[in-house]
Amino acid sequence: MRYTKEEKEAFLKKMKVKTKQFAIDVIHFCELLPKTRGCRTISFQLIK
Repeated sequence: MRYTKEEKEAFLKKMKVKTKQFAIDVIHFCELLPKTRGCRTISFQLIK
């Protein structure tokens, strides 16, 4: 199946928006974790 240039551009634009929102959601999740050593390590790895 072949996609048109417009379809590819629309897909890339959607993926960029979804990826950015996912990153924001991960940061918000990490802020909710308890401030223990283990959670800080996990948060660092997720955000990195």
